[in-house]
Amino acid sequence: MKKANKIIAAMMSPALLISAFSAVYTDKSTPVFSTNSSRITVQLSEEIARNEKELYTVWIFLDDKDAPDFLTLASNKISPITEEEMNAYNSLSEAEQTELLIKEKLDITEKYYEEKNNAAISSLGIDKECISYTSRYTASFICELTGAKIMEISENEIVETISLYDSESPTEQASVSGRITNLNNEMITSVSKHDSLEDTQDMTTMMEEASILPGDANCDYKLTVADAVAVLQYIANAEKYPLSPQGKVNADIDGVPGITGTDAIAIQCLDAGVEYVPKAQKKRTYSTKEELISLMVSEDEDFSEHGFIYAPGYKFDAVLNAGNASTKDYLIIYGLDPEDCKLNEYRWGHMPENIVINTADFMYALEPEFYSGSTYMPAALKEEYRITSESGNSLEVIIFIDETAPGFMYEMTDERWTASYGFSYLPYVFPDGAGSK
Repeated sequence: MKKANKIIAAMMSPALLISAFSAVYTDKSTPVFSTNSSRITVQLSEEIARNEKELYTVWIFLDDKDAPDFLTLASNKISPITEEEMNAYNSLSEAEQTELLIKEKLDITEKYYEEKNNAAISSLGIDKECISYTSRYTASFICELTGAKIMEISENEIVETISLYDSESPTEQASVSGRITNLNNEMITSVSKHDSLEDTQDMTTMMEEASILPGDANCDYKLTVADAVAVLQYIANAEKYPLSPQGKVNADIDGVPGITGTDAIAIQCLDAGVEYVPKAQKKRTYSTKEELISLMVSEDEDFSEHGFIYAPGYKFDAVLNAGNASTKDYLIIYGLDPEDCKLNEYRWGHMPENIVINTADFMYALEPEFYSGSTYMPAALKEEYRITSESGNSLEVIIFIDETAPGFMYEMTDERWTASYGFSYLPYVFPDGAGSK
């Protein structure tokens, strides 16, 4: 593949939502759970049966059926209220508005699961010293416990599943943590060691030199998506979200005097290692689903026409004016073979290798794991590559897997899906008319 299928924006997930739905998925051909406890996998149960005093590294998933709609919460939070806020928001480009929504959604999701996971760890009586990883985007954590303790907590109703953790398997952290690169590491290391020196004037000079980093709007001595967010907040309300004098100098990198939304995009590009070239061209717009598919789906993996995705051998459709408020357009990719996606018992797997996303021209919000119904929010890194709806609708991409109802860990009913997305998933997942209703 000439273009790697990876995240270049510091999304750090996806996601878009970890949805908790209505029925636990299990592989009908191979039993997943032990007969002793419906919450412990067979493999782990067999290990414990051999030695319950042994320490086991396990991944514990909590019951998450009551998780809120994070995207709706984020949308409500950033919705302008005053005229001033409305003007500031409308001045942002589609990419900037999308990035603002993504950042808010991730913040809300992280806070929710931080509280939920910590509360569960305390409630289950697990020593925090035993915790090796706590998920930011799911109700789950990895820890080391004795077999006896595992059996004890498996009886608690807040626990959904307990399985052995395979350190060789890709984890959520690997799939959603973004590129947070310290571009000034040597200087920062020097500064951190400098507190043992008596010459405070040299230390001050060193700190000032470390803060001069193009794109480092928040002056934390590194370049991340947080700097782009700081710029967008400053534009929206400079009094509430001020930048320091050096921060203003660092933020203004788009080649045009003054801090604007294009600086935020330029910072995203710099962080992603993509050249930012400001160039005003006519927007690429669509009004029909055929036009949307033509703009979004590339006919070659070199993306000569700057489409968003290359997916040879699969089927495409589009639904316009959908969503629960009829303000969203969806590009739909379907016909994926479950075996190609390597789905596990938790219903997630991997995007097939022959599907390539144009990460040179787009950043996109990525779900923490790939599963049927995975949703992506593409945003062009350059103005000339933006794909916009004539009606002003937002755009999302949804990928369906054959014979696999949407849902991460839990199957989502078509009724609930339709209420949220404004269309039925049945024709894309169960073309023969069978499947979940």
